[in-house]
Amino acid sequence: MATSVPAPASASSREARLTAAEAASEAKEWRRAAELWDELRAEFPENVRYWNKAGEAYCHAGVFERADLVLTEAIALFPENEWAAYWSIIVARRQGGWPEALRRAERMGRSFPASWRPMVEAADALAALQRPIEAEEIRREALKRFPGEFWTNFGVARLEAERSDPPGAMRIWSELVARFPDQPEAAAALQAARDATRHPLRQRTPTLPGDEIRKPEAPTRPARGFPWRLRTRAKR
Repeated sequence: MATSVPAPASASSREARLTAAEAASEAKEWRRAAELWDELRAEFPENVRYWNKAGEAYCHAGVFERADLVLTEAIALFPENEWAAYWSIIVARRQGGWPEALRRAERMGRSFPASWRPMVEAADALAALQRPIEAEEIRREALKRFPGEFWTNFGVARLEAERSDPPGAMRIWSELVARFPDQPEAAAALQAARDATRHPLRQRTPTLPGDEIRKPEAPTRPARGFPWRLRTRAKR
């Protein structure tokens, strides 16, 4: 005769597995984390967070095909889930698939017009696709719309620092660090600017994973790569 598992024991088992998944992600043991989150996702498909964490872990582990499968299904099941849409962009970015990253960023922007994330990702994709004018316009628009977010500030600070001499770049990054003291990317950029003031020939632009060094031109025409902005502009 089969015996049923008491409800408290089942809940305790789930909690233990969740704790193990969280610990694996915290330790950046991404393959293990992906397995654990995927098991939770399969057993509790109504929990959107498990989908997000499984897709994120697969992406970090470099298992991009599996990440895409999980995130694509999550987007269909949870159309209001911003994180699944965001991580689907990162999957394309990590593979260097910039046209696809741009397409996904545009799609996310249409679905989540109040989010700054698709604007930042679209600007990075456009820059990597050698469309610097459009990339800069989006970066400046993102900063105008989301002045309190670190990454919208970082994108414009990087543009301004690229066009400045070493002391000017150091001032720009110092101001950003003062506003966002807990952001390691800002601190690293400030240190690079300090190094450049001592050794001008070593001056370099701070980069992020997947970035290419690029120097945008000044904007002279409207962006073509951000359709929800064009739609908004047409309503004015």
